[in-house]
Amino acid sequence: MSVSLAAIALVAIILPGYLFTLAYNKTYSNSDPAFPEFSKFTSRAVFSVVLACLFHAVAVPIADRFGGTTVDLDAVILMASGTTDGLALDIVLRGVTTYPYQILTYFLILNVIAFALGVLLRHIVLKNKLDLKFPPLRLENEWFYMLRGLEDDEAEPAYAVVSVDVQQQDSTYIYTGILDRFWIDSNGALERLSLHQHVVRRKLEDDPDSSTVKSTDRNYEIQGEYLVVWCSEIRTLNIDFFYEIDDAED
Repeated sequence: MSVSLAAIALVAIILPGYLFTLAYNKTYSNSDPAFPEFSKFTSRAVFSVVLACLFHAVAVPIADRFGGTTVDLDAVILMASGTTDGLALDIVLRGVTTYPYQILTYFLILNVIAFALGVLLRHIVLKNKLDLKFPPLRLENEWFYMLRGLEDDEAEPAYAVVSVDVQQQDSTYIYTGILDRFWIDSNGALERLSLHQHVVRRKLEDDPDSSTVKSTDRNYEIQGEYLVVWCSEIRTLNIDFFYEIDDAED
């Protein structure tokens, strides 16, 4: 039982820090979250612990002042330590059963605030391109920057045209279209792409050696609003960025 209590206590204590980092590093498909690669889990866990300590350092005095009771830090430490001492367990259980609603309210409010702060900070950082000026603020997944043309603090591209070659049965096809969305899998890898607006396809082996034949002569348009390409089938990926240029008056 003491081990279970310790696990619950540690998760509850660290959760605000993890929710903050999760909200901040929500790198997209334009909407879907990406969780960290296993190799990054340790660094995120350590960072989450540090952030959680900061959150609790601020939240505990506020709870003491306005919560109508005093947070028993000794009981929290005993619970997180996994002690098997009968007297210590009695102190922990008495505190939990005496103030269940206060404990639940504390962690609920703190977790919501932590997640909201992560979302807010990400919005401020991305809006002002602070992640491009200060590397520590960069989001964890580099696909977010590469596919959106955000490798520097210059103007963001209006759109990107993507060409991918896909092996299908005995032929390789090249698909070209404007990038609409992209998805990141649980390992931080590119999972699939959504192309739209006049997506075209051609066989790679139909490409002539001569440069006199235009590329459009070998393409045919794919009917439909969107084409989703699974990246597990892609061998190479080419990206062209296009920018809007304002005509300056003389």
